Amino acid sequence: MIGKIRHRQGKLISELDEDHFVDLATVARLCEFRTREFASKLKISERQLERVFHQEAGVAPKAWLRDQRMIYVKELFERGLHKRLVASIAGFKSYSHFASEVTQHFGTQPKHLEKLPSEEVETES
Repeated sequence: MIGKIRHRQGKLISELDEDHFVDLATVARLCEFRTREFASKLKISERQLERVFHQEAGVAPKAWLRDQRMIYVKELFERGLHKRLVASIAGFKSYSHFASEVTQHFGTQPKHLEKLPSEEVETES
């Protein structure tokens, strides 16, 4: 069962007891940001998940999961991964859906978020 949802060090957690907690962003990644699987991992119904999130986090779980997915996408781009690989790792079924979500969230196309491979970056000798 899900514990009390709280913010701890900038993260949303489920506090199981005083000494144990679960980082909900990690759970979200494990279930590929899908609401049904997220609720299942937390051992509650989707409806209960909605109630708890609205009450404790002030946001719908689907919106929170979407934000977490975009945070993950940004991290993957920062690691220098190719846009199609980022889409696959982040659990998108199609590249076009990925591109649309990224453009909507970040205000720019995925190709503009890719980093240059390290061998293409100029260095001083």
